[in-house]
Amino acid sequence: MTEKGGGADPADVLPEAIAKFFQTYLRDTLKVTHAETYRYASPIPSLDAWSWDAPNLWPFPDFPYYEGIPKMMRLNPSFKLMIGNGYYDTMTTLGGADLFAIQSGWDPARVSLHFYDGGHMGYSVDATARKIGDDIRAFVR
Repeated sequence: MTEKGGGADPADVLPEAIAKFFQTYLRDTLKVTHAETYRYASPIPSLDAWSWDAPNLWPFPDFPYYEGIPKMMRLNPSFKLMIGNGYYDTMTTLGGADLFAIQSGWDPARVSLHFYDGGHMGYSVDATARKIGDDIRAFVR
């Protein structure tokens, strides 16, 4: 647990609980089966350990979700990508999303970045959840 002001941070229990729930949701509700474990934390221990100049040491290579996107864009000319971030998200920051989208080599006309009032789970704020939902519906249309 992370020590904050002399005590453990009670929020440290949330990521593991969310990951456990998400695995159950994938398996039981969405009927998705795969061998990989859902990663809820970066294996890189701190910002100081990241090397933005070395492709194998920057924050994203351990999360290969992006690897299929170029292939999908080649195979499906109408495929587009929507990326959403909370302004106050300290886990997946605005700058990181922007940098990633720019460095990805993806067609910028097919990528939309959206920013929301809130943190990592912006949908927990009612007004933000409505805005995210509206943006997703507009994106899908």
